[in-house]
Amino acid sequence: PQARYLDEIGHLQTVNDMATALLELDPQVLGHGKQQHQALFSLTEGLHPQINRIANDVMIEDWSRAAARLDAYRSTQRLVILAVTAAFLAALAISGLLLRKQRQLHLADVQNLRATKLLEQERDVALMYRDFAAIVSHQLRTPLSLIDSALHRLERKGDAVTADDVIERRAVVSDAIGRLIRLSDTVLLLARLDNEQLQADFAVLDMKQVLHSAVAEAQNRHPNRELRISCADGSLTAKGDLHLVGHIIDNLLSNALKFSDADLPVELRLFRQGNALACAITDQGDGIDAFDQPHLFDRYFRGKTHREGAGLGLALAQALAHLQGGHISFETWPGKGSVFTFWLPVA
Repeated sequence: PQARYLDEIGHLQTVNDMATALLELDPQVLGHGKQQHQALFSLTEGLHPQINRIANDVMIEDWSRAAARLDAYRSTQRLVILAVTAAFLAALAISGLLLRKQRQLHLADVQNLRATKLLEQERDVALMYRDFAAIVSHQLRTPLSLIDSALHRLERKGDAVTADDVIERRAVVSDAIGRLIRLSDTVLLLARLDNEQLQADFAVLDMKQVLHSAVAEAQNRHPNRELRISCADGSLTAKGDLHLVGHIIDNLLSNALKFSDADLPVELRLFRQGNALACAITDQGDGIDAFDQPHLFDRYFRGKTHREGAGLGLALAQALAHLQGGHISFETWPGKGSVFTFWLPVA
């Protein structure tokens, strides 16, 4: 390998010539002597500059080859860096395109879902208002028919109408008008609630007074019914809207009177439990069917056994209770009756 290296840089022949000249003065062959030693000294002294030149050329050649290798390494390194950079940029570009495409697909899916949801909502709203119109029209027709029937009976009697007849028909008409007023109030409150136009006018309410007022109004409508009130001791004030609270109690009380026998009393209890004030209204009716119980507060729902009403009262009452930070709960016992409890935060 060394001979080949020297031959590549053009010094192999020179080295061979120096070796030949030294071997011609080999002491092991020619023997030792002063003249022999002087000849070797003179020869080696003359070879010294040539050996230095060869060493310099070898060193320069090594440097050149090392520089060439380094340049090659650098070129390779640059190519690798460029290749990696190009691959990274290509990956970024592909990822960007994929993400953009994915985003477009996602936006398209979202738009489709929104469109589907809007269509379903529009369909539900259309069905809801169709059912609403059908139920309300039916509920309007019933009291109007009662009023018309009462007036026709009076008309048929002519001059034979007595004071008792007028009082009797007046009670029928008054009850029918009351039903119309309550239905219109319910419809208006639901419309304001759906349009987010209904706001509670909060005040500190004396619930004893509120309850007695509601019972007095119900007693005027149903003079022959027995209503029992019991109030716990102490302060019984709550935070709520007087009009909305009155509407809720009137709805629960009307249901209790409607779905229980006329000869059985309806009980109202007012008490405090923790930070809530409760108004419990108990009837002694047939109770609520197990199938109907999960749907009592759904709009337009009417039970299997009781198909009266528009199915709006309890749904509205629960919504109004939530609007005031309260709620309505119930318990029922088949064949024995039910209790609906209206809860409000204490003041």
